[in-house]
Amino acid sequence: MMAGLPIDQLTVLTDGECQLCLRARRWLEGQEQFVPLRFVPIQTTGLPVRYPGIEALDLKKELTVIGPERFYWQGVDAWLMTLWALEDWRERAIELSQPLWRPLARRLIIELSQNRFWLSAMIASGNEERLRDALIDEPPDCTDGSCELPPPLPKQQRNETSDEERKRRMEARWSDRAV
Repeated sequence: MMAGLPIDQLTVLTDGECQLCLRARRWLEGQEQFVPLRFVPIQTTGLPVRYPGIEALDLKKELTVIGPERFYWQGVDAWLMTLWALEDWRERAIELSQPLWRPLARRLIIELSQNRFWLSAMIASGNEERLRDALIDEPPDCTDGSCELPPPLPKQQRNETSDEERKRRMEARWSDRAV
C-alpha cells in the first residue's frame, strides 16, 4: 500500500447522481471496515479547495480514493483500495492486485465504469427482471453520460427466453472480450 504511512482513513469520492454509485456506497457502508471509509460526493462545493489539484482528475469517469498526505488512487487501484479497507474483502483485494488476477479486476472495473450511467438508469427503473434481461444483451454506449433505456420486452417474449438461452448469450457476450 503506502510504505511508511499508516492508513487510518480513506476518502472515497463518489458521484452523488449515479444510482449504481449510491448503491455501491450503501453496500460499502454496511461492511465491517478495517480502515474507515468516508464518502464525499464529487458534486460537493469547494472540493478543489479541500483537495488542491483534484480538478485535473476526471472524477466523473473513474472512482477516486484519497489517503494520507492527499495521496490518491483512481480506477482499478481505487476499487482495490476500497475493498482492501473492508474486513471481509481485504484478502480478495490483495489477490486481485496480483499480476495473475489484476487483468480480470481491471476488465470488470472498466465494464462497470463505462456502463455506469446505463446501469444506474436500469437500477432506478426498479425492474430487476428487466435489468437481468438487459445485462445479457450488449449495453448501449454511455461514454457521453447519457443513455437510453432499452424498451421493455413483451412479457411473452421474455418468457420464451430460457435460462439456458440466457446463459448461452451471456457466455457469447463475454467470450469475445480478451483481456
